[in-house]
Amino acid sequence: MAAAGRDLLIASLPGLVANHLPPVAQPSEDVTYAPKFSPEEAHITWQQSARQIVNLVRSMSPSPVAYTMFRTQRLQILSAKPVETVVLAPGQLRFDREGALVGTGDGAIRLLLVKPSGKRAMTGAEWSRGIRLSGEEFLL
Repeated sequence: MAAAGRDLLIASLPGLVANHLPPVAQPSEDVTYAPKFSPEEAHITWQQSARQIVNLVRSMSPSPVAYTMFRTQRLQILSAKPVETVVLAPGQLRFDREGALVGTGDGAIRLLLVKPSGKRAMTGAEWSRGIRLSGEEFLL
């Protein structure tokens, strides 16, 4: 695809610069509409793979924001990345020096930016320093 795109771009640039490329209307029968995301679709299911969860977080930004439940409170996940070297049970929460880790169906993700209910957005590390884990806890 990259090679074909490169060749097409090289062939098209002179016509584009000279304003000799006619616009082509898209056929109206090919138009599709995507429905808006519902808040129910924004709830994270921790049994999914780390990649699926990170993609869900990205797709739900800026609205509706992907969320999970922590101690009966909604915790919005604004940014996350997969972590290859950590294995936790789905939803299991663990903190380390760099912040918060959550288990998924095939590994773990690091919470980069979160927003607890009624509070400001903060990094996963800031959030982890303010939470006192009582033994083994899970996000729902």
